[in-house]
Amino acid sequence: MCALRLTARLLDTASEKADRAARLWLITAMAGMAVLVAVQVFSRYALNESLFWSEELGRILLVQLTFIGCAVAVRAGAHPGMDALVRHLPRRGRHVTHMLVLLAALAFFALLAWHGARFAWFVRHQSTPALGLSRLIPALPLPVGGALSMLHVLAILARHATGDRQGGGDDGLADHASDTPSPTGDRP
Repeated sequence: MCALRLTARLLDTASEKADRAARLWLITAMAGMAVLVAVQVFSRYALNESLFWSEELGRILLVQLTFIGCAVAVRAGAHPGMDALVRHLPRRGRHVTHMLVLLAALAFFALLAWHGARFAWFVRHQSTPALGLSRLIPALPLPVGGALSMLHVLAILARHATGDRQGGGDDGLADHASDTPSPTGDRP
């Protein structure tokens, strides 16, 4: 059991550090997008010139925000769930259901990481039309987001295996529906 607790602690530490790095990248990408839109609007309406590369760069940033943001949401427990039936199960039933959902999510994120990596490798010699970048760059968020999401799910599973419910995000196992705050922070 000591090795399992150590593994859980290592996974949780790695998950926390990866989450911090991902959040920093998301803040940078979002700020970059805001600046990009402002510059494009200024260029188009004040200078009467359109930046030919702005749409492509915006699309690349949006893909990064989507897949890296997905990983951050996994750790925070912020993905929507269908719990209308599950919340009426006894605690053990909720636990088993939650574990099955986590295992299914792990399988999905493994497929995303694997096929995303294969796709990124396949398109690495192609270039984007406006910026001339390797298409590896816009495709990279797929395997990175999948791998980060896998890490977060593994950390959650390890916490459950050791009985530790403290950590990165919501474990979805509140005793009563009234114990779970709504997304706005209010109690139902």
